[in-house]
Amino acid sequence: MRKYILLFSVLIGCLTLALWGQSQSALVGADGFSRQEWTTINTLSPLPALPVDSTNKYRDSSAAALLGQMLFFEPRLSGPIQAGTPQEGQLGAIGEKGTIACRNCHSPNRSGFSTSARTTADPFRTPPRSARLG
Repeated sequence: MRKYILLFSVLIGCLTLALWGQSQSALVGADGFSRQEWTTINTLSPLPALPVDSTNKYRDSSAAALLGQMLFFEPRLSGPIQAGTPQEGQLGAIGEKGTIACRNCHSPNRSGFSTSARTTADPFRTPPRSARLG
């Protein structure tokens, strides 16, 4: 008799956990956020407009923006490659100069985020193959 009571208790416990799990998953949307989390997220938006930087006399200069764009895509400014091999994804041989532009790691298609697997684990760590100007 004890065996049946124990089996019945385990069955009821499993059923309760299964039903509780379904009710909890119904509270979470397909994006993984609950309604309460979305409420909190929505309090953070929209962000206020950034203040105008009156100390930057080039802030509205299209010529300055064009220069910045040209420098971003220019590989001739890079210093010698410090580490890595082409087999490891490096863009040239060690010591080679003028082969890496900012765009090689910070793809405009990814909003400027690095495409290197080495930098995704800790975005504040300088990767070993960081480009040096010079």
